[in-house]
Amino acid sequence: MCKLDKEEKIMKRMRNVVALVLLFSMRMSAGVADGSVDLDSRAYKYISSPSSPLLSESELLEDVKEHGSIQAEFFPYVKGVTYMRPKRQEEELCWDDFPVEYKYALPNLSLDGKGFKGVECIVVRDTLSFWEDVDEEDFGTLNFEPAGEKISVYGIAGFGIEDGLLYPIYYLRTGGYIRGIDIAPLSSLIFASNGKGRKMSIAFQALLKRITSKSTGIAFNEIERALRTVNTEDSSNFLSYIPYFIDCDGKSQRLPALWYDKKYRLLYPLNMKNPVPILEEKSFSYGISASGGEYILIFALEPKDDIFCSLNNICMYKVREKYKGLSNHFFTENGVAVYEFEHIGKEITQNEVTLYLQDETNPYKFSKTSKTDGEPQGRSKTHKQNDFVNPICRLKMRAEPNLDAQVLGTLEAGTLLKIVQVGEQEQIDGVMASWAKVEAVNTEHFVEGGEVSTGWVFGGYVM
Repeated sequence: MCKLDKEEKIMKRMRNVVALVLLFSMRMSAGVADGSVDLDSRAYKYISSPSSPLLSESELLEDVKEHGSIQAEFFPYVKGVTYMRPKRQEEELCWDDFPVEYKYALPNLSLDGKGFKGVECIVVRDTLSFWEDVDEEDFGTLNFEPAGEKISVYGIAGFGIEDGLLYPIYYLRTGGYIRGIDIAPLSSLIFASNGKGRKMSIAFQALLKRITSKSTGIAFNEIERALRTVNTEDSSNFLSYIPYFIDCDGKSQRLPALWYDKKYRLLYPLNMKNPVPILEEKSFSYGISASGGEYILIFALEPKDDIFCSLNNICMYKVREKYKGLSNHFFTENGVAVYEFEHIGKEITQNEVTLYLQDETNPYKFSKTSKTDGEPQGRSKTHKQNDFVNPICRLKMRAEPNLDAQVLGTLEAGTLLKIVQVGEQEQIDGVMASWAKVEAVNTEHFVEGGEVSTGWVFGGYVM
């Protein structure tokens, strides 16, 4: 049993609400005729309970952003949220409200920490941290934490539940607490450059399964033990990802849930006239038949509002195994092109390029427009320094601008490159174009492995 039981907590909050009313009345009598409250005066205290929140969390965030901080009892209470608050003095850890039920859980990120430095994380949405005040028994301070900010956490101080999802409340390295539902490990991020020295990213929160209030329990020790002992190396212990897209300005939007056993890449094809963020998903499917195989799915990330971002399907194609053929994709000025080649023995069963054109009125929408027989063809074209390009096929990168030069590696089609120098023109395979010295815009790898360096490519096979 908790030393401070539920009835005592309710009485305590009622006394605090009365105190708030008195403070508000004093402000009114002091001449604030319009009912406004000067938050900077520190007279304002955010008081809420599971049954009677005074402000929505979004309203509270705006207040804190405007005024720097607000005194509060703890993190805000909204519908569907309850907390097991960190221990104060001799109090036992217990939930603020009952009944307590959760169906899923976020893992304990602090298990990866090394010493006092803790685990490096990123804030996935504009949120609040809570700081206790040693001179104030009932109130601490809520501070604003912007999306994209890097923080360090170490150890679990308590827990929270939001809409059936259990998450740890962590100690911040610099003091205070932050909710696990508002952060993701820095190691989970995937990035794409905007070409101007800034990066957009997707952060992934991994969702555990088989940890529920019925199977695990609701006591601190029961939950902490379950999170500590779960094997996070075993993908079967995870259900899905909760992903957040964070743009170059730090604006965060939640994406639909993504499967845990898939591989993802974030792309921003700067060679397009109107580039948009692109998510590439590589998945394995057994399919209806026994053939199965790996598939590439390509989505455009379209902002829907201030909170959510949708995934608009562009295309899907099967990854061909080496001995059966080849498949890849690249970006054109106004769309996505997919090349698929397949053969059975000496018989060619597929050899075509399919184009998915970007909509002129909505750049996040693409539609299948044409198919062309044969492999992508090189084109005579003049490139300029600082142009962004990508290969239309697997292309050799060389140490010097000639066919006799050392091959540094083979670039995969679609690898985003920046031209840093334009070389002499040459005719190769009937195509007249200049050589181009290029560098990878993002962290990329050659087909054979190894990180892409700076080198020369023939300009007839990039666009």
